[in-house]
Amino acid sequence: MHARVLRLPVLLLLQGIAPSPSTAQMMGGRVSASGGLVLPVGDLEKTASTGFEVAIRTGAGGSTAGWSYRGNFAFTRFSGRDSVRAWQFINYGGDIVHHSSAKYYQFGGFAINQVKRTMREGTSQFGGARSEFESFDFGLSGGVGITVGSGRSPLFAEFGATKVFGDVNDFSWFSVKLGVRL
Repeated sequence: MHARVLRLPVLLLLQGIAPSPSTAQMMGGRVSASGGLVLPVGDLEKTASTGFEVAIRTGAGGSTAGWSYRGNFAFTRFSGRDSVRAWQFINYGGDIVHHSSAKYYQFGGFAINQVKRTMREGTSQFGGARSEFESFDFGLSGGVGITVGSGRSPLFAEFGATKVFGDVNDFSWFSVKLGVRL
């Protein structure tokens, strides 16, 4: 029931973050896709192994404007350790991006994360069936990016950190991603 209650606010948040088509056209809107490795740290490292992340972003502004913003949708998955089969995070958020030059940029933002933990068979506290835990939690992220190549190259690399504030545990990870601007 908790997830149902939060779906409408999350959808409204996404509607507010995503640039309208006219804004994106006026400000040089871009869509990008990226993927890469994620390394758990802190509490998450105790129950998760190295994972992967894929993301789709849409934004407005550009390196000539100095500042821009982007809406994010990301899927992050970690293999579990011990009794945990897997951790999954679905991230809906937005970043402010500072373009220090045509090649380098820094970003930081917020997100609502759907957090899902799946336990291994036979390790459930409610019997032998595999159990799942799901919640919606607030998170922050930030990092640095570099455009690969010269000019308006569509390729980029990003190095980031994410922190999700959970009810009981906080979840943190570092990411290394490669992407393309479409």
